[in-house]
Amino acid sequence: MKTLTQLDLANAQLIGFNIGKIEENIISLIKSMGLTQAEWEKWKVEYPNILCEHDFESIEDYFNN
Repeated sequence: MKTLTQLDLANAQLIGFNIGKIEENIISLIKSMGLTQAEWEKWKVEYPNILCEHDFESIEDYFNN
């Protein structure tokens, strides 16, 4: 994964803000982030208990189907 710049981080926050405004589901956010399955596997180990069970399961289903 590339090193993120402050502009990259701002972009990620603005994407999240826009998705929240239109009340899309968690998969829309995952797609817009361009999150890969490998990144997801690493994220869920490093940041456990951040997501609600429903969102966590939705992401698992997305990557496993």
